[in-house]
Amino acid sequence: MELTNLTKIIENEAYSVEKDISLQSKPNIYFIAIESYGAILHEDLFFREKYTKLMTEFNQNLQSKNWHITSSFSKSPVSGGGSWMAYSSLLMGINITSDFLYRKLFYERKKYKTQSILAILNEFGYATNLIAAVGGYDNFQIEWDETLSFLGAKNVIKFKDLEYNGEKFNFGPSAPDQYMLHKSRTILKEKYPNQPISFFVETINSHADFETPTHLFSNWEECNSAERKAFKPTTSQNNNIKENYFAAIEYQIKTITEFVLTEYNETIFVIFGDHQPPLLTSERNSFKTPIHIIAKNKNLISDLKLESFVPTNEKNNQKTELSHENLKSLFLKNFFKHYHKQT
Repeated sequence: MELTNLTKIIENEAYSVEKDISLQSKPNIYFIAIESYGAILHEDLFFREKYTKLMTEFNQNLQSKNWHITSSFSKSPVSGGGSWMAYSSLLMGINITSDFLYRKLFYERKKYKTQSILAILNEFGYATNLIAAVGGYDNFQIEWDETLSFLGAKNVIKFKDLEYNGEKFNFGPSAPDQYMLHKSRTILKEKYPNQPISFFVETINSHADFETPTHLFSNWEECNSAERKAFKPTTSQNNNIKENYFAAIEYQIKTITEFVLTEYNETIFVIFGDHQPPLLTSERNSFKTPIHIIAKNKNLISDLKLESFVPTNEKNNQKTELSHENLKSLFLKNFFKHYHKQT
């Protein structure tokens, strides 16, 4: 992307909300990036059969409780790392392919006026939040105000807000994602009892080198007191990196399933992989990652499915390939179509 064209590109990608539009209802909207959740799960024969079975169970468990889901693959701007570029591309609707471009947009916000999905939701009364609960960063100087401004969120949940004293895993190290997601949602619902909530979060436990819990507790609060062996964590990756990666993704999907099924308010979930996994991905692999949109609004999911989503088993489907930066306008168009107040 040439910098000389950047301002024009940002202007072209800005989503124009109809004047004086209002919403008849305001479902919560949760944007959840799953770390290293890549299409290698479909592309590599080692994973394909196991992943297909996992997805079948995922769909059946959700549908049994009247949740509707549409799934596909989306092309990420990066592969093997660079999560911040991937999720920012999705939230902003801009193809951010390098750290240089990301920093340009981040530090020159007055010149390059990007527009996040969360910033648009702010205008409709949503309590927008960034959940940045990676452990080990409490003593670091982090530009929180600048980060919130860039992503369009009003508030942030940090690791210390989780009040977590249990076993930690992987990057950070950090709390189990089961605990992190549930505790964050509890905090937000207590803080905003009369507002619709939207947040962005990236999971942590499937980060390379795929050191992850594999056991979900029936009560997420048990994570805070359980012994390490109760989590059934993966072992050293030296000889079983593929097994550990799949175990990490399986834990993520089962965590997401439980998280959705314990949501009792009207809510839309946008679940997506940030990029293909490091350590496993080669030049033969694509830049694609799975994406799932989940809601109880059947018509919303049907429209999204009809418009752009290609079932994961249809490799030669003629529909336009989805990319992370496309999702912003696609999601907002259909969201306003189904939730705006009829005049």
